[in-house]
Amino acid sequence: MKKNLIINGMISNHCKQRVEKLLNEIQGILSTEVLLEKKTAVVEFEGELDIFTIEAALQKGGYQLQEIRN
Repeated sequence: MKKNLIINGMISNHCKQRVEKLLNEIQGILSTEVLLEKKTAVVEFEGELDIFTIEAALQKGGYQLQEIRN
């Protein structure tokens, strides 16, 4: 399954790489593609997506989850 995460705080390619790394470390996430221009990360995952785990991982990097879309 895939979801689009709207993320605040991404401004550079370094941010893009950091967010991809943070999200890919979460158990159950199979892949992450960050679209910097849209401030979006497309995540492919198995099982259920734990919003609290995603928020905590992003906050650790200085980013904020704004919204999750299908």
